[in-house]
Parts: sequence; structure tokens; C-alpha cells
Amino acid sequence: MLKDSDILQHLSFDTTYGWEYGQRLLYVMKELSLPAPNLAVLPKKEAVIKPFDQSHVGDIAEALAKKRIIGERSNLDYMKIIRYFPEETAFDELDHAWCAAFVYHCCLEAGLSLPIRVPHTAERVADCRFACVVAWYEWGVDKGFCYFEKDDFLPRRGDIVIYNNIIPKEDKSENSTWCDHIGVIVSCDGDSIMVAEGNVGNENISDIIRRKRDDTIGCYIRIPEDYTYDGWKTDYKTGVIKVIKLMGE
Repeated sequence: MLKDSDILQHLSFDTTYGWEYGQRLLYVMKELSLPAPNLAVLPKKEAVIKPFDQSHVGDIAEALAKKRIIGERSNLDYMKIIRYFPEETAFDELDHAWCAAFVYHCCLEAGLSLPIRVPHTAERVADCRFACVVAWYEWGVDKGFCYFEKDDFLPRRGDIVIYNNIIPKEDKSENSTWCDHIGVIVSCDGDSIMVAEGNVGNENISDIIRRKRDDTIGCYIRIPEDYTYDGWKTDYKTGVIKVIKLMGE
């Protein structure tokens, strides 16, 4: 009712409508058995879909990392980063372990649509959300987005780097996978990279750090600009495609 009222009152001072609003007005007039008004409806414009720009992920990650965000409830930036994982246990589970959540947040802020989790299959180890580094690796391999140093891959701004056993053993659980940390590349300079990370050095704070391109680099993820995700159309529990009906159908 509020939307219809807004559309109708607009007619009292302007008879030029955009295509979407014009169609709604005509629909409302017909529904209320009112005479068709004398108005100009602008042509429909085709939606312009901007390609994904991975360098924008680097811009966002660099800006956030420089703020030296602390992983505490009192830090509003931190709570915004982990808000995609709303369970009561999430805060404790991400304590000193929010590097992947940081990357996930940067990607979404850059306009990328991503699934919330990577499901388990016979070929995959992961059955977890993107707050876990292994989920990023399994997803990257599945999509063909992973690249390796041995292939002479040249990382660039906005690429995601997954580390190989960079965290000391004493700071990890016994059954931890090799991919134990993750970040977003800010720049590449020969044999080193500058990386924006959450939970740098396992110190529960964000920062930008220089890393050597050595055997601690597990792989890189570069998401192509034409990547799209439409998994939201499917119920993740049942696998059944959701039926989406638009108004008037």
C-alpha cells in the first residue's frame, strides 16, 4: 500500500515516469479502476552488468588491513567482517582464526557473489564455510581458479594467496591441513608479495605484511571477471531448485 501510494502521489506533480515506475503506476490505476493517466513513460533500459574486478578486492583489503582491526566484540569493523557466520559459536570459533572470513568479506564488499559453504563430496575434504581456509582451496580447485608458483604464475593486486604450513606447529591443532592461512595480495615485487591479512601472525589483528614467494606459498586464487554464482536458486539442504515467481506471472 505504501509503494502504491508513493507511485500515485508522484502523479500530482510530475507526469514523467521511469519504465519500472510507469509500469507499476499503470498496474495500480487498472487495479483501482481509475482512468489511464496522460503520462510519459521513459524507455526501458537494459541492465548493465559490470564485470568483476579482482583488483577492487585488493583496494578493499588494503584499506581494512591498514586499520589494524582487532578481533574483539568491541571492534565494529571486526563484527562486520564475521557477520556472515551468525551462530552463537562463531565468535569463539573464529578467535585468532578469522583470516578466511576477512577475505570472504573483502570479496563480497567488492560486489562478488559467493556461496556460503563448500559441500563435502567424495573428491573434497571440505564440508565447511568460507571462514575456513580449506574451503577456499577446495572451491578454487573445483572451479579451476588455483595457480601455483611452479607454473611461473605472476600474482597481481587482488589475487588471493593460500599459505602452506606457515603457522608454527605449536599454534595449530594436530589434524590441521597444510592450507593454514590466507590473504589478499596488495602488490608483487619480484621474489616477495605484500599481503593484506586478518589475524596476521596469529595475533588477532589485521595488517599488511611482506611475504617471500617460497615454499610457504601453497597456491593463488584468481577469480575471472565473468564468474557468476547462482547457487542461491537451489536449496542447499535438499538440492531442489527453488521456484521464483515475479509479480504478475
